Amino acid sequence: MLGMMQPTQELLNRLPEIAKKYWANRLGRIRVERGQLSKRLSDNRTLHQKILLQKVNGELSPEDFQMLKESVTQQKTEIETKLTELDTENSNMDSLLQETENRVVNLSVWIAQPYSGT
Repeated sequence: MLGMMQPTQELLNRLPEIAKKYWANRLGRIRVERGQLSKRLSDNRTLHQKILLQKVNGELSPEDFQMLKESVTQQKTEIETKLTELDTENSNMDSLLQETENRVVNLSVWIAQPYSGT
């Protein structure tokens, strides 16, 4: 069945355009998500500073401080991981789009190859 399905040259020529449109939408969502994560990271830093200040002022027990510190540190790590994932996705997609634009698809060679069934 797959051997009978053949993409048209028109579709292959439009693939970079289709990918760019998809990526433009995704990039918008990444920007929003990045903004939200950056705000959360800033809030996390503020909370960390408040916790330190409360410890210095003697307002927190050592146990409470340790628990809060671990929680804030874990949240910070999660946020930074998500930001790194967004950066990686952005970099990978930029590379893929560049590769797609530079690649020339020779449809006649693809069509001429007999279907091997694997």
